[in-house]
Amino acid sequence: MSELEKLIQDKINALDSVPDEFYSATKRAQSSAFRDILAILNSFETESGQIVYNTANIARIEQLALALRASFQGGEYLEALRAHTLSFEAQALINEAYFLQAFDLVDVGTEVRALIAVSQQNAIALLGETAVEQRLIQPLKDILIQSVTTGASLQETTAIIREFIEGNAELDGKLAGYARTIADTTFSVFDRSYTVALAKDLDIQWYWYTGGKIATTRKFCCQREGHYYTRKEVESWGDKEWAGRIDGTNSNTIFSFAGGWNCRHSILPVSEFSVPEAYKEKAVYNECAK
Repeated sequence: MSELEKLIQDKINALDSVPDEFYSATKRAQSSAFRDILAILNSFETESGQIVYNTANIARIEQLALALRASFQGGEYLEALRAHTLSFEAQALINEAYFLQAFDLVDVGTEVRALIAVSQQNAIALLGETAVEQRLIQPLKDILIQSVTTGASLQETTAIIREFIEGNAELDGKLAGYARTIADTTFSVFDRSYTVALAKDLDIQWYWYTGGKIATTRKFCCQREGHYYTRKEVESWGDKEWAGRIDGTNSNTIFSFAGGWNCRHSILPVSEFSVPEAYKEKAVYNECAK
């Protein structure tokens, strides 16, 4: 494997591993958080198994919310978010090394590297304390308020809360489901946007749509995976509609948004010398079997 091929593989591997690692850490943090609040749940006053509507139980709701905040703000989730944002820097370095090998790009401007910090802050804003509060803690408080005021079964309420936090065999927990999409999308969009920024002044005319196929690969990506396209061809996709498309996709942003939400593909700038002749002769692209 050549150095260039290794860099491409490292880039593709990170697009899979970085969001997957954050997702796995979020799932573990959810389970830990549920264990942290279980004692508080079990302390709710009941009569014949039904939660009593009184001042003490209302106070326990806020106590439970405080325990959840402490669990997420001081535990594995926060550490995972820090590691996730550091991965943006590592991915930028892989991209810079690729452009050095493929296009002899030596100097990376400060305005290009500034994109790293902006993207890191965006990820923190979407996945940090505010997200935990809005996506998990506030909805959970609503469930508990409803349970206390209606005298719901404590056993049933505990089961509902556990599923809300941890999920089940078919559905992710509330935070993990959100985190998976956001971590996937923000990291991939950063990777493609950084690629666009590096390529800005290089007059690149050919691109390789790459990243592999998985069970959830949408048809838009499946049809393009592994194929080479001219810049104008890629720009033309911005006017199309497809499932999972990110709002705001156009002839410019298609290079950053690609297939849309959860898309891990790269629209990779390549040298014309690496493009197979069949594509230059406009041979018909194979249709995806899906």
